[in-house]
Amino acid sequence: EEQVDEIAHIEKVMAVAARSLVIQYCRRGRELPWPFELKGEGRDGPEEAAELLREFAEAVGASSTSIGLKVLPRRPGDPQLDIKPVSGQSLASFLACNCREDHGVYQLRAAFNAPSGEGFSLVRVAFPGTATSKAAANSREAQPPPMIIEQFECATTSNVGCLKQLIQERTKFNADHAVILLGCRRLHDELSMGRVAAAAEASGSPLQFHVSASGAIAFLRREGQGHQEQSGSQSLTLLLPTEVQGARQKVVRFEKQQSLSDLRWLVQAVSGLHPAAMKLSLLGGGSAVRKLEVDSDRASLEELGISDGCSLLAERLAVDARSDMDVSIDIPSSGSGAGLYDSVALKLGMSDSSKLVLFAGNELVSRNSDLSGAPIADGVILSAFASWPLQLSVSILCAAGMPEVAHGSSGAASSSSDRTAAAATSSTQDVPSTLEVQSCSTISEVRELYFRTCTGASQVEVFVMEKSVWQAEGSGCQSLAALRDVLGHFSPCPDEERLARLGVADGSGHLVFVPTQHLVVQVEVCHGEDRSLRKLRVASTTRLAELSHLLLRSLREQSVSGFSPSESARVRWSLPGPSSSEPPLAKSASSDGNGSKAWEGARSSFSGVAAVVTKVRRKSFGGTEESPKKRQRLDSGSDLDPEQFVGDLHAEHPAACQELQRHFLCPISYDIMHDPVLVVGSGNTYDRKNIERHFQHFHRDPLNNLELRRPSDRRLVPNHSLRSQIDEAERSQVHLRLTANLSEHRGLCLGDAPMSAYLGWCASLLSRAKDN
Repeated sequence: EEQVDEIAHIEKVMAVAARSLVIQYCRRGRELPWPFELKGEGRDGPEEAAELLREFAEAVGASSTSIGLKVLPRRPGDPQLDIKPVSGQSLASFLACNCREDHGVYQLRAAFNAPSGEGFSLVRVAFPGTATSKAAANSREAQPPPMIIEQFECATTSNVGCLKQLIQERTKFNADHAVILLGCRRLHDELSMGRVAAAAEASGSPLQFHVSASGAIAFLRREGQGHQEQSGSQSLTLLLPTEVQGARQKVVRFEKQQSLSDLRWLVQAVSGLHPAAMKLSLLGGGSAVRKLEVDSDRASLEELGISDGCSLLAERLAVDARSDMDVSIDIPSSGSGAGLYDSVALKLGMSDSSKLVLFAGNELVSRNSDLSGAPIADGVILSAFASWPLQLSVSILCAAGMPEVAHGSSGAASSSSDRTAAAATSSTQDVPSTLEVQSCSTISEVRELYFRTCTGASQVEVFVMEKSVWQAEGSGCQSLAALRDVLGHFSPCPDEERLARLGVADGSGHLVFVPTQHLVVQVEVCHGEDRSLRKLRVASTTRLAELSHLLLRSLREQSVSGFSPSESARVRWSLPGPSSSEPPLAKSASSDGNGSKAWEGARSSFSGVAAVVTKVRRKSFGGTEESPKKRQRLDSGSDLDPEQFVGDLHAEHPAACQELQRHFLCPISYDIMHDPVLVVGSGNTYDRKNIERHFQHFHRDPLNNLELRRPSDRRLVPNHSLRSQIDEAERSQVHLRLTANLSEHRGLCLGDAPMSAYLGWCASLLSRAKDN
């Protein structure tokens, strides 16, 4: 039982773990990594980037103003960008678009304005080989091709040879086959770094690092499942982490004479986990878990106690991936791609190169094209996947609110950017329950293939899970919350992830497509006696906890009645109740005409005092540790769970939207027009998909029956004016109404009752005394 609990705990931790990044930097002559875990919760990208820089500066003992963070470019030849996501863009989204990912970890670089102390010098090193051949051929002298420039810090008493070792530790380039240039002068290994740094600073240009090779030095990496066939007289049970989206228990066949290193490759062949980011543990009787260290890779399985019928636990390393698993390969800068495929197959021990697919980063290296146009440069990761046809089972979860959009209900229509999701949902009756793909296909390719008759594949999120789990628990899944419960998380697969790396290339996975819709949420913001309305446009898959961050950020940018929430502000969500009259205190005051104004002023004064006092910390009033529980008992029972999805709430409590005008409806389907087009021959406007389907069978106008014989008469012209009107009308719609009760994180006496309520009670006592 303890062993099962430990495995369940590991799976739970790994399921909720966010994507990680690592910042490589050089300080005091040492190459160092600094890992960081990205956080979600709907936070804004600039805010996350500032927090990342602040925490890194604290960790290295430097000022945040003296540090610059840059990405390692996602594609060869792309520029190195500063970490500056725009407002409304998450840091993870920025990195996914611009930063290189290695074993699931984003690669960043840090540059400092000054050395760490006396006796150390900063040097910049440029890597001209990291510019692709195509970029170098198209560059001009005034605008050189983009290349990677790194910063290193060396002791002034060290030499160029020490700098080469630092470069090798970071980039994995072989220092024995490299030269460093300053301008046109080659720097010998014995040259002092103090002199080199001074000369580089005087010239104003970085050093240049050149690798001796006939082409580009790339690093070959075996990726995904299927590189080895299952064989062997003995077998073990493999328990896999949540990163493997297919079956979590698989059988691996082996021979006891094989080494632990051989076993790692066998585990990758069935799971897709790369050995460099893999940690194996042998499960014994009871709760015994014995880790298999990297130092034992050459030992035989028999020596390590791995026998027939045993169980092995595989985990994925978050950051500390090994770097010695990639094979250095010299790729020619020109020639046929078929020769490269044959060379890679020989290195990997594959007899048939036709089953191989190569990618430079995420770009396909075509077998039939010339390598001079391929995205290949020094340092690129050349990923080798085994490819074969694959059939997967598929389901579509019509996310909350989506059926209404699919049927074209005018009251639940969404904005123009959501028409794609509507198209994807409306086609669910026409799509198959299985899908034939390639084992190395990406999630985005699978989605586009499935919805190839629609234009809205980008508005569909894809989840992958074990087929047997979906068959057992997924049949009653009708909401986003239910899907989360079945999955154990709610993290859609990244678009660039490949099926073979997810562990489903053996057909053990099930795909769930979730069409997303952008909803307009009208929020009544309540803070003390102040009331205001805010409209937030969010995806249907947004949780209330994430919506809280978006609301607080909106209020900080544009305050309400002079109130700007602090970092300790909290939001409690509830559904708006029926319109209520004034509070009892206001009613009693208004009963006395002469004292109405006085009591209204008294109430205002009490509210002002409450607003000030509620910001006082708990310890100032002698609060105890049980206070949060007491507050929870006093709070309203109608508070919504912060883990609820906006889409689910919209399905259960849709807002009554105003009916859109009739000329926004297509005359054929009477649905909201997603793409209104004008028929040239008749001048009438229809939705494009409906009129195109009509013209496949008839050459007459549906409204006036006008004959349209010539193709020019049936030509369709986009009606941009009408589309703009529809967009504007839909933006004014409200899909969901919520109430947000704002409060500062506070601790008060009297059982932690809200101070405004307490002062209201005091006012009622004074009112009774006045009446008596």
